[in-house]
Amino acid sequence: MPFTNLLRELVSSIEGATGALVVEEDGEAVQWYAPAGAERLRLRCAYVVNVLQSCRAASARLNLAETGYLTISYDGANFVAQEVSPGYYLLLEMGSSVNIAPAVYRFKQMLPEARALFEE
Repeated sequence: MPFTNLLRELVSSIEGATGALVVEEDGEAVQWYAPAGAERLRLRCAYVVNVLQSCRAASARLNLAETGYLTISYDGANFVAQEVSPGYYLLLEMGSSVNIAPAVYRFKQMLPEARALFEE
């Protein structure tokens, strides 16, 4: 899956972003871009995906609206995560002091492109 350019663009277009990756629902990283600390990014994001899945499961059990994207602070960083294809998630890691609003906006703009890559 050719996500490298998309991940690189996502990280470089958001001030304070430190990495991005595509993760399978079991927490396994498929592709990633992190100028520094790729292993730490992969480990952290596995936990973030677990939290996202738990939120989605709780929403379903309570008959609430479907969970769209998740923003979470964890282990000294902020994360934005969303499912881009069944069983696959796009995650963005940012520094803990980053304003997440512009990051969420840019993240949402890139979702159609990310989803299109799964159809190729």
